[in-house]
Amino acid sequence: MKKVAKSILKDLKQGKDKKDRVMLYLDKDVRGRLKKFCSSEKIRMSDLVERIIEKFLDDITGK
Repeated sequence: MKKVAKSILKDLKQGKDKKDRVMLYLDKDVRGRLKKFCSSEKIRMSDLVERIIEKFLDDITGK
């Protein structure tokens, strides 16, 4: 999982932007941890969540 996380962070820092708006509800503690991490890495939370979901779907669908 660490390898996947590193590749996600690398891609996010390069920046690719074609977005649609989606609302997500997160636990306050999870959101706080995510916000703190994204601030320290200087990336947007929405970009990180998008990449995580994308990798998950690729793994599930076998792409």
